[in-house]
Amino acid sequence: MGCQMNPIPAREVDELSKVNRQVLCEHYESCLDLALSRRWEGFSCETCGSFRAAQRPSIEWLEDALSCGNLVAVVFGFRIMP
Repeated sequence: MGCQMNPIPAREVDELSKVNRQVLCEHYESCLDLALSRRWEGFSCETCGSFRAAQRPSIEWLEDALSCGNLVAVVFGFRIMP
């Protein structure tokens, strides 16, 4: 059965947390690429019925979490611990 990814441009919201995105979907990266190629300011997964939970080894989840933590630290000017 084929997958029909169908992200839509995000409507304007007051808070980013109100945008419906499935960041743990295995299609998320492809949908993000599509939104970027179409020059959307944001996208939503609210009408998509193709969610599939990303299957990744635990070490990859940990590496991503640490990278996100480092990014937040840099953005907000915190010192990153070695």
